[in-house]
Amino acid sequence: MPEVRHGAVRAEEAVSGKRAKVSGASQKVTNDIVARLKNIRALWFAVHNQPNATISELSSEFYHKVGELLEGKTLEDLTYHSIDRNRVLQHVEDS
Repeated sequence: MPEVRHGAVRAEEAVSGKRAKVSGASQKVTNDIVARLKNIRALWFAVHNQPNATISELSSEFYHKVGELLEGKTLEDLTYHSIDRNRVLQHVEDS
């Protein structure tokens, strides 16, 4: 098998120190995105583990809640109709 030598796959030069540094603002944005993704994951697990409804029955509410989370709301701020709030919060604690 031929060895991969393309520059896009394997860097020939080291990344300069200036490019490798992360600013404080960049770190805040990264942390915010990670927190939002954790909340979406907790919501997803709660929908999958809902004993009294199917995923297709909860899909509309799930996607609506994902949109609200991406807009910056927290799981505690959301209004739940069919999805169990306590189950969602439990999945946040488990992660």
